[in-house]
Amino acid sequence: MRHSSDIDQIAAALATALPAIVPPKRTKTGRTSTGEEYLYAELADDLNAAKRPLAKVGIVIMQESIATSAAVVTTTRLQHNSGQYFETEPLELPLLCNMSAPEIGALITYGRRYQLEGVLGMSAQHDSDAASAAVPPSGRGISTAPASPGSTAPAAPRPAPPHQRKGAAGADAGDRKPSGTQRSMITARFKKLGLEGAALDDFMRAAIGKAPATYEQASALITALDAEIARGGGE
Repeated sequence: MRHSSDIDQIAAALATALPAIVPPKRTKTGRTSTGEEYLYAELADDLNAAKRPLAKVGIVIMQESIATSAAVVTTTRLQHNSGQYFETEPLELPLLCNMSAPEIGALITYGRRYQLEGVLGMSAQHDSDAASAAVPPSGRGISTAPASPGSTAPAAPRPAPPHQRKGAAGADAGDRKPSGTQRSMITARFKKLGLEGAALDDFMRAAIGKAPATYEQASALITALDAEIARGGGE
């Protein structure tokens, strides 16, 4: 977890606030790809349970989700009015090809809920929720708990141009190395298309000029591979 250089005031504030946070009842039911049911609380319920106790000690919850062509990256920060903060490491959830805007919105909601419960030490839902995210029933995207019935899932943010896009840690995406998630996604797509040896090298040269050495190049390569798959390659 990342934090400000000094944490004495926010640590003291959290020591007061956390015992007052009552985890919401887990009344919503989800289902894994194997048919197993599990209970979870919605993001809105988690936020409602946490906001008042935190506000009383001068802490606000700040969450950011950035969508690239390859993943949704979510970060959660607890910001104290002294300027001190605690911030989670980025949670990177891969975007699979042909995911719809509601599916991406649900993925963002899942990431925010998962991080919020973790950083506040709220009792998490059954581990099968994470298993559901990893092995989606549809085979297309990551299965997540739905958004609140009365709310609309957030629309997928449109990826910024490469020169404007920022990495999860605040650095330019072009300066970051490809993530493990990206490498796995690229390998899976190479296998689907049957690309290897010279054919693989030719495809990478045509798509990005060389093997991906940065996060942005890996994102561009994944986009090109998805386009090739959508055109019928690998069938």
